[in-house]
Amino acid sequence: MITAKGKIAVAEPISVKVPEAVRLTGLSRSRIYELMKSGDIEFAKVGSSTLILVESLRGFIHSMTPDRTANHGPAPRRLISASSRSARRTPG
Repeated sequence: MITAKGKIAVAEPISVKVPEAVRLTGLSRSRIYELMKSGDIEFAKVGSSTLILVESLRGFIHSMTPDRTANHGPAPRRLISASSRSARRTPG
């Protein structure tokens, strides 16, 4: 299909199989299955195929962005420079 501006429109899939979800997200296959089991990403079984909803993948990744994880998980670790480490040491 060609749009009014002469560009080719590419239809985006509504679901992908696990290997494609791994490629799209950069997460491991095991992590994808963990997220499916925990309900963090939605999927459908069609026969022997497992189809992961693309919108669910997007929503999960979006929810993990720094401004959205304030109440999820530990705070990021601060780097401590060598000079601040030595200032905190007590003699003795």
